[in-house]
Amino acid sequence: MLVGGALLAATPATGDERAAPRRGEHATVPVPGDQPAFVVHGAHDDARVLVYLHGRCGDPLAGIRAFADEASERGTLVSVQADLPCPERKGRRRWSGDVARAAARVEAAIAAVAAARGRPLASSGRTIIGYSEGALRAESIAKRLPLVYPRAVLLASPRAPRGDSFTRGSRVALVVGQLDVQAEMRAGDAHLAQAGVDHHLFTLPGARHGTYGTDGRRAMREVLGWLYASADGAPTRSTSRE
Repeated sequence: MLVGGALLAATPATGDERAAPRRGEHATVPVPGDQPAFVVHGAHDDARVLVYLHGRCGDPLAGIRAFADEASERGTLVSVQADLPCPERKGRRRWSGDVARAAARVEAAIAAVAAARGRPLASSGRTIIGYSEGALRAESIAKRLPLVYPRAVLLASPRAPRGDSFTRGSRVALVVGQLDVQAEMRAGDAHLAQAGVDHHLFTLPGARHGTYGTDGRRAMREVLGWLYASADGAPTRSTSRE
């Protein structure tokens, strides 16, 4: 439903219409007319949202396995499946270049999750997380909707993130695998620094492309801790590091 130009995630259920999902619970939520979303619920009274976009023909549950507990401390994690089938990998999907369609599909997935929770989810102040091809879509969506997605995590993007994709009010974590090709993400680090965007470059220990490495959970806890530090009253600025 559109109200004042903003899409509300859902109208909350009342009374005992449905049981509230438990925090940290992994669920599959049907999305009308689309692929189902995979969800790890935050606290029932926490309306914050984190969106995960998987890589090309990648596993939409990879993020849930890698950092679900860390994410659920900061809201509800919604993993949205890409829009095109992968001919080379049955059951997997890839992202088209249609950013408006991708953003609309994310909204529909969040609305479905909110309905399943029985309470609305935030329509702004969200975090968007993308891996590889999903990082390209996450960057494009954040550029299109900066107030909706002021925080972003771009993992192993195949193209250097651009400074003009983000505003000075954005907070962006760049993440690259220790054993992955690093040139593009390091170039993105320089672009964001030149643009004055609040950002930080992280490394996933032992990670090749498409993986979270040997210590992904600890690394992603550090990433999300930094990303949300300003909300916790910690320093809001940080420089890139190894």
